[in-house]
Amino acid sequence: SPSSGINAEYGKDEVTGGATQNTLRVAQWYIGTPDSTVIVGCVGGDGVGDVLVEAMRKEGVKTEYLVDRTAKTGLCAVLITEGAHRSMVTRLEAANLYTYDHLVSRKVWEHVEKAECFYVAGFMLNYSFDCMIKLGTHAAEENKCFVMNLGAPYLSSLFKDKMEKVLPYCDIIVGNSDEVLELGRNFGFPSSDLYDTIRTLAETNKINEKRKRMVMITGMKILLFCIKMGHSRSFQ
Repeated sequence: SPSSGINAEYGKDEVTGGATQNTLRVAQWYIGTPDSTVIVGCVGGDGVGDVLVEAMRKEGVKTEYLVDRTAKTGLCAVLITEGAHRSMVTRLEAANLYTYDHLVSRKVWEHVEKAECFYVAGFMLNYSFDCMIKLGTHAAEENKCFVMNLGAPYLSSLFKDKMEKVLPYCDIIVGNSDEVLELGRNFGFPSSDLYDTIRTLAETNKINEKRKRMVMITGMKILLFCIKMGHSRSFQ
């Protein structure tokens, strides 16, 4: 069991993740046709990676994992308490070891060339920045959609220079209110107002001008706030 170290007296559920894979699973469910989505990342040689492969297979998501036999597969423990509060502790391990060489390998790059949309997590700024630039460049040149999830508030501070280089490739930016406000502070946006910050982010420099940027932000009194081409829409 991936979480065998957790005290057995606590009620616990084990689910396959993380957030990027869950996004692909939803996309695959929506599209319906098997193998319409492909997940790329790094897993360890501890058997947990096999669990992920099988979970993705059952839901029609094709996997092209890099397997690092010297590392353990990343895990995340989440403590959820009353009132929907949660605490998370993550062990990244193999997730931090994805390589540029694997991305540009013939087997993986064939999927890149066939793909119409790319979804990356902001956490890749830490360990796969070169992969983000490679995918962003391909997307811009071929007029494909490039999506980034901001990931966490600290990323726009700790990896500001890298994020500054990736943002111009982004056709769609996804995040929550804490993440976008912290990005605005770190990038010196003129207003600290949430909605003004979202609008400024939507209007920042963009490489592929054929696509107008959409910014999708959650975590407010409304469920979702979207802005594109100066037009905004809220979803309850």
